[in-house]
Amino acid sequence: GAPCHAGAQASFSGPGPCTADLEGQATQFAPEWSGKCGLNYDMPLTDTLALTLGVDVQFQYDYFVTGDNDPVLVQEAFAKVNARALLAVAENWTLQVLGKNLTDEIVANSPDDIPLGNLGFAGSYFHFLDPPRSVEIQAQYRF
Repeated sequence: GAPCHAGAQASFSGPGPCTADLEGQATQFAPEWSGKCGLNYDMPLTDTLALTLGVDVQFQYDYFVTGDNDPVLVQEAFAKVNARALLAVAENWTLQVLGKNLTDEIVANSPDDIPLGNLGFAGSYFHFLDPPRSVEIQAQYRF
């Protein structure tokens, strides 16, 4: 009783709405394997100066990003790497450099087919993507 994906809907000619039998198939956003691991290293430099280095890796195997298991909208496996370096001065100041998605993976978080397929847009899709690689600098003062 699941809804048909755009490709199946385009070729459907039966009575009533197009439905699909997805029993036993993977569900939306459910890769067979996924995980995240990280490592932090804290190192005092002086009595009032400390350095923290960190890295983490998030990985996921292929998964469907829509509830209708459209084969066009499968997110391929990816691994994102994030890293940070934090310098703490006493207990008041911190300066931090963050690198996010350093592998610059293109990850679709909510794509779908164009809902106006029957008005000439059949076979068209849209994608919302996770942010690309970024580097940030953060400074903080506690008072």
